[in-house]
Amino acid sequence: MERADAVKREAWAAIESSADELLAFLGRYVRHRSVNPGRATDDGPGETATCQRWLRDELLAMGAFDDVDLWEGAPGQPNLAATIRGRGGDGTPLVYNGHTDTVGVSAEQRAGWTGGDPWSGHVVDGRMYGRGATDMKAANAAFVWAARIVRSLGVDLAADLAVTISIGEETSEAPIGPLSVLERGYRAPLVVNGEPTNLRIAPAGMGWFFFRLTVAGKSLHPAARYGAVYPQAGAASPAGVDAVEKARAIMDALARLDRDWGLHEKHPLMPPGGMNLGPVSIQGGGYRAEMPPSCEVVYAVVVRPGRGCEEVMAEIGRVVDAVETADSWLRVHPPAIDYPVIHMAIEPLDLPLNHPGVGAVARAFREALGREPELGCFPGPCDANIMAAAGQPALIFGPGDLSYGAHGTDEFVPVRDVVEACKVYAGLIVDWCGPAAARPG
Repeated sequence: MERADAVKREAWAAIESSADELLAFLGRYVRHRSVNPGRATDDGPGETATCQRWLRDELLAMGAFDDVDLWEGAPGQPNLAATIRGRGGDGTPLVYNGHTDTVGVSAEQRAGWTGGDPWSGHVVDGRMYGRGATDMKAANAAFVWAARIVRSLGVDLAADLAVTISIGEETSEAPIGPLSVLERGYRAPLVVNGEPTNLRIAPAGMGWFFFRLTVAGKSLHPAARYGAVYPQAGAASPAGVDAVEKARAIMDALARLDRDWGLHEKHPLMPPGGMNLGPVSIQGGGYRAEMPPSCEVVYAVVVRPGRGCEEVMAEIGRVVDAVETADSWLRVHPPAIDYPVIHMAIEPLDLPLNHPGVGAVARAFREALGREPELGCFPGPCDANIMAAAGQPALIFGPGDLSYGAHGTDEFVPVRDVVEACKVYAGLIVDWCGPAAARPG
């Protein structure tokens, strides 16, 4: 214990003294335009592979890692892992995880970006700006640096430490990113994912999925609409049916479900209303003189920890069924529901609060920063959710915040957050992996 405490104090001091180097490293990392190929635009082409190869070379040059592993999860999309091998003793393996891919920068975002360059990595008033700064290169740089610092102190770890930086997160391509990391053998009793939590410890994270609702109508000239909305003598069925109007009835019922969730769906770490659903796309009718013959609505559903996506989708299905049962047209022409759409359903993250990893990160935070940590719930899904669903215990802790321009304009991370996160990561390495005996002479 005394040796571990001494190592931690040395590590924190070394991180402070090398903070400028850490931030310079992060700045170079941000300047790589590592846009996920699936999110690239003409204004922001993807350079994920180039960035990962650069990062591999940086890790090799540090000389801190016993192995540096680069492999393709998909053609042109490499994952990266660097390992410090444990020498044996009283310790437990640990994995850090983050993603190197970012979203693109639209022409509109570029036009509004302070300084004009979304990839500058420049620091102004204590903030580093650039796409990917907060989501989530800051954490990646911080845990790489933490590992480097601990190793530079002449300390061998008792158990393995792996730093893994994957791809495919921004398009939820789990098989090529986080699942590929696990299949490669980078598993441990705990994975700490560095998504931006504003330095809150997040054992919980929201899940989500998308579904598509398609409602059929019956086209009719708008001038004859009266025949569709008012009773007509002798008519066996309506002359036309407005699909948008029918879809609106279902949307109203789903809005009531959303409000009910806001009142009754609770989790100790989730903010009020964290579980919700809402439309992200509506397409109905066209620029022709006819009543809309169809309407398609795509919904995003955010699922709280403790519930499952299939279970929630079944609840939504019951709400749609109730509207269908009460409507003569929909009973004969039932709406179609496609689930999941856009990408796979991602289950919530819900690591028990009594898991040893939660207490270990809290202790590392308290010792490194001299204040009490806050627990929280990450507001969306990330690779930690994917890993947890595959049986890998995981929690989230990282510098920055999604509200700091992530996916938007003027993305930034407070530079002090990066340094403080690095200290916590270093303390956790020493506590969790355990220091082996000091190297000879």
